[in-house]
Amino acid sequence: MPAVLGGEAQQLQTWEDEGGQPVVSRELLRVLIVDNDVRSSDLLGLMLHASGHETRVAHSGNAALAIAAEFHPSVVLLEINLPDRSGYEVGRLLRERAQGHDLRLIALTSSREHAGLEMARVEGFERYLLKPVAALDLAQLLKVKEPTMNDRTGRIVLTNLGVATKGAIPVAT
Repeated sequence: MPAVLGGEAQQLQTWEDEGGQPVVSRELLRVLIVDNDVRSSDLLGLMLHASGHETRVAHSGNAALAIAAEFHPSVVLLEINLPDRSGYEVGRLLRERAQGHDLRLIALTSSREHAGLEMARVEGFERYLLKPVAALDLAQLLKVKEPTMNDRTGRIVLTNLGVATKGAIPVAT
């Protein structure tokens, strides 16, 4: 069941898989969500927080860089088309400033352009997620610690996902 906000009290339900089991990452993550769509980014932050992750939300590239300097995220969900900077540029700067700790970059976009996929690969993004992002798909993606490479295809493969992630396009290398 996807996370749902509803009613005046804005109750948040947790994600469940097809068997009714809670979908929770084994490792709690520090997730920075960067998207100029205030409503969807705030909702995404609430959903991830309800799953136990520590979250911060930024609505511009400059805000993301400032927040990341204090927050030190382990995962960044990054809109590619930001009003002040390119998401690719922000991702590159975040990775440079990560100072040796692992940083997972996941691109968010509503564009299916193949040029965008190639640029995401070059800039070190692990995935290229098409918006709107399904809560269950994102929860499954965050359960994966590190992507592994499939020798035959050269595409990044998520080894511990039981089902294919809808809307997530692996970035070929």
